[in-house]
Formats: sequence, structure tokens, C-alpha cells
Amino acid sequence: MVGGEEYFQNVSTETRKLFQQGIISAALNTNAWIITNGLHLGVAKEVGLTFDQLRYKNIKAVQNIRCIGIVNWNSIAYKSQLAQWHTTIPNLKRERLYRTWQLPVEEIPKTFPLDHNHTHFLMFNVDPHSVDPQDDINRLVRLRTEFEENLQINTKYGQPYVIPIVQILIGGNISSITSVCTAIRRKIPVIAITGTSGVADLIIHEYRYLYGENQIRSEDEYENARQQPQFNDYHLKETFGPNQETLNGITRQFTEMMKSREGYFLLNSFALSENEPESQLDDVILNAHHHAVQIAENPWEKRASNLILAIACKKYERVKQYIYEHRSTMNWPFLELDKPLMFTMHQNDVRFIELFIEDSRSFERLRRIITADGLYKNLNENDRSAMLPIVDKKGDIRQMYYATCFKPNTIKFYSNAQGFIRDLLLWTILMDRFHMTTFLCSQTENTIVASLLASKIYQIAAESEKNFEKKLVYRNRKKIFDEHATIIMNRCFNIHEDLAVQILTSHSEVYFDYSPLELAEEIGSQSFLGTKCVQKYLDRQWSGAIIGDTNSSICIRALQTCLINPICLPGPGFEFFRSPCVRFRLNILFTIMFLFLFSTVLLHDYRPSNGNKENFFGISWKEIFVHICMIGIIADEIFQSL
Repeated sequence: MVGGEEYFQNVSTETRKLFQQGIISAALNTNAWIITNGLHLGVAKEVGLTFDQLRYKNIKAVQNIRCIGIVNWNSIAYKSQLAQWHTTIPNLKRERLYRTWQLPVEEIPKTFPLDHNHTHFLMFNVDPHSVDPQDDINRLVRLRTEFEENLQINTKYGQPYVIPIVQILIGGNISSITSVCTAIRRKIPVIAITGTSGVADLIIHEYRYLYGENQIRSEDEYENARQQPQFNDYHLKETFGPNQETLNGITRQFTEMMKSREGYFLLNSFALSENEPESQLDDVILNAHHHAVQIAENPWEKRASNLILAIACKKYERVKQYIYEHRSTMNWPFLELDKPLMFTMHQNDVRFIELFIEDSRSFERLRRIITADGLYKNLNENDRSAMLPIVDKKGDIRQMYYATCFKPNTIKFYSNAQGFIRDLLLWTILMDRFHMTTFLCSQTENTIVASLLASKIYQIAAESEKNFEKKLVYRNRKKIFDEHATIIMNRCFNIHEDLAVQILTSHSEVYFDYSPLELAEEIGSQSFLGTKCVQKYLDRQWSGAIIGDTNSSICIRALQTCLINPICLPGPGFEFFRSPCVRFRLNILFTIMFLFLFSTVLLHDYRPSNGNKENFFGISWKEIFVHICMIGIIADEIFQSL
């Protein structure tokens, strides 16, 4: 943001509020870094006040926004407070306190205090002995340009990307023209705020003089404008703007910028109108970058950056319109949408994900530009602070995460599409991106296991979390994924009971060899274990091969064959005895018979009245039968334990 040293002194409260709302909206939506001259006057002061108000309204959001002042050291008032000559003192002990005082009103000062609401300052001692002030301005602009160029190219999650930059001009004096010309030369869009006087109104006036009021910009319109007489004679002008001002030595630089193709496409205007409060600064920023696509060296890269900016600004309809308009020519998946798709995955906004992801091929495209290891290795401070309290944030996060939550001997890393979706899902769970996790659960090949796995991870997080409020949040999310898996299981059971029972016990190779039933038992999911499908499975386990028989027929058949050792029975007979319900009844019958015969032996063979007068040749048949029953019971119990 440039200019504006005098504009905000006499503006209305409503206009000031509109400016603040526009800055806040654009900054919050894009996590912007705002760069000003850092001094406590004009637009820099107003930006600082806006940032200060935001600090109290949204504490979490303000942590991602940087308000940076790039200052000429010789323009700072009371700079002696900041001087530190003892270079041998450690950095922690070199803190300096900077106090500001109210400047005299009756005189125009040459230096100004720093704005205390900025978060960072870069101070350049350009040339303390310079005679020409314009040289100082040019040097500072050049240094700021180098700083912005280094900021613009960044790497996130292992992928390089270009950060969109826009320059906003509010009022300004003749020295602001140097900043505007430098921005246009670097192909950075410039937005001049109308009605702020100074250079902003001058540029808007001259732009309309050359190109008219037409808002639609194209190569044909530019060529038509070049044929007009005022365009060809423009370099001869000496005064500019509504007040016919002279530019003091930078006339040629200004006229070349205005006539250039870059100037035609990159100069934009925006009005802080009290009558049209719905006008949004972030919309104007998007339009400015849309115009810049037409002069980009790589239009695909530029359109991708514009889509990313629209996603960051939550412009759903704009992104939707763009995708639908270009669908016929894109042959999706397409290189142009790779980076917007990757950015959308990290934004945790399911609406945009659904626009990009139409089938599994989209994930295949995403898999080519993102690696699972890269997701864990390229975490910023915000990502680390949002992580579930499961693993140590230092070291190999992925290895510790998998070893903590899953069966160690089943951890495998797959390179196919389903393995990538699994790794992406597990990453979103660890980053506590709830909505994205819900969406990815619906995209995987085993939604039930994925949901129960998410429930298990949130259960571990709740057990590890010490903060009571976060613990409640994790427990609630565990419950949500439990219910999600329960609903899907019930729907499967209503459609096809046998297939649902098969799904219940099927082990997923991708998801660490877990089955839905195994996971539900491990996490104690009462809602899932209470489904009709689980009850059907337990009924089958209980009844086995005789599920169609009645209780009376089971008892009769068990009684008829109670004298036969079940292990000796071949085929169907053996399957009959494998049923838990038959083994239960059979054990009861054997126990009753054993007690009856054992009591008979005690009361008859060894009763006192017998007096050993009865002929007794060895062991009686009753004792032999009791021993056979005991051997049968022991053998059956051993078989069940095996």
C-alpha cells in the first residue's frame, strides 16, 4: 500500500469504516501480508489502526496476518532509541523500547514516528548524505522490490508456488509515481482508490483520457485506443490530472507507463462509496489479477494463481463459473488445475473440493504433485499447533503417528490411488480438519473402516489431551464418525443382509488389515455394535449350520446324539456340533447325565446297605459310562479351545 500521507485527515467516519472493512475482509480471506511505509501517518497509520481493531475481534485469525513497514531510517523520528551499538551483546538482551510523542501541529516535520500497530519493520539506511530526495525514493523502492520478489516465490507442502501481489494506491504525491511505475514494470496489478486526490486521481483521470470508460479489456480494445490522436500525442503532454500538475522530471517515465500494454491491463480503480457498501475490495483485487492474465508470460500459471486467490477469498460462484466455462477445453485432469486443487486440499473447504474432484482420476492427478511424506515434512507452525496430541511434533511424525494408532505388523505404504487417499485421509485427521476428513471418508473404497479408523484416532486424541474443552471436542467427533459408520452399515443391511454381514467381517488390506467389527470392538462403539447387521452376524455365529431349526428340534437332535463324540462325526454331523448353541445344550445334557450317573454310582454301588455282598467284577458299566461322558466333555472343551 502506497501513498495516502494526507488523505485520512479529513475523510468521513463512514468512508474510513468502508476502508477498514475492505482491508480486513481481504486480509482475513487471504492471510495477507500488508506492506506499507511503516510510519504513523496517512494510510500506514490507518492500516495499523485496522490491524489493532482486528486483534481484539479475531485473535486466532490475526496471527496469520503480517503488517510490515519498510522504512527509510532517516525518515524515523526519535530513531536514537532504536540504535544499538554494542554488537557483542546477545540478541535476547538487545531489545529496545520505542516511545512516540505527538508531533508539533504548527510545523511540517521531516521525520515521523513508527506506527506501533505494525508487526514487523525493515529499516534501510539508504544514503544519509544524499542531496536529491528522489534518489532516496528510488533506492527505497528498489530495496522494497527485491524484498517483494523474494516473498513472492514460496514453497508450501513441498511444492513451489507464486504468491499474488497487488499494489493499492491511496492519494499519494509525485514520489508515489515511482512505486506505481515499478509495479507496472514488474507486471503487478495496481488499484487506485478514486476520490482520494493526489496521484491516485491523477492516474485514473489519465487512464480514462487514453482508454475511455469501457471496463472490458482486450487486445482489440487496446489496439483501437492506440489509433486515437490523444494516444499518439500523449508523450507531448506536460501537465496531467484534473488539476493539470507537472511531474518534475518523471514525465517520460509516467507517459511510457500509461501508454504501455502493461499499463492498460494492470491499472485498475476502486471507489470507497458510501452509497454502494456492497462493493468489496477483494472482488476488485480478483478482477485486477484477472486482467493481468492477458499479459502473463505463462497464462496457465497466472490463471492457476487467480483461481487460488479466488478460493482463498471464498468466491465459490466465481470458481464454479470458471471451471464450467473451461471444462470443454480443459480435458480434465489438466495441468492448469493442479495447484488450485492442491491449495484447496489444504484450505479445508469441501465446497471447492467437490468442484475439482469428480472421480478417482482427480486423486490420481493430485497424487502426482503431492507426496504423503511431503505432507508431514513441510508443516508450518499453524499446522503443528493444530495437530492432534498423539505424537511428538519433533522427529518423524508420520512413522510415530502410524505406530501409535495402528497395528505395527500391518503398516504398509502403497503408491496406488487408494493408498494415497488413505494417507491423505490420515493426514487430515491428524491435522484435525474435520470437514475434509468427512469428505475423504466418502471417497475411499472402504468408507466404514475409514470412518471407524477416524473414530479410533479421535479416541486416542481425547485420551491424550489435557485440555478439557478440546477433550470434549475430540470425543464429540469420535461419536460423529461412529454414527457415520453406523448409518452406512444399516443402509447396507437394509439393501442386502448377506452382503452386509460379509462386509462386517471383511479385512481391509489398505486400512491395516482391520475389519469393521474388529475396529468397533476395539473402540467400544456402542452404536455400531448395536446395529441389526452385528446382531445378524452374532445370531449366525451362535446358530451356525442349524440357523433354520427351532429350539425344540435342536434339543431333540442333541439328545439323540449325546452319546456320540462330536469329533468322530464326519461332514454335516460335525458342522451340526460346531454351532455354539448346540455345544451349549450338549454340554448341559452331558453335565446333567454325568451328575445323575455319578450320584447313582455313589448311592447304589457304594451305599452302606450293600455291605459288599453284591457280586462285583471290576468296574461297573455305570462307572464306565460316566468315564466316557467325562472324556467326551474334556475332548469337546479341548476342541473348542483350539
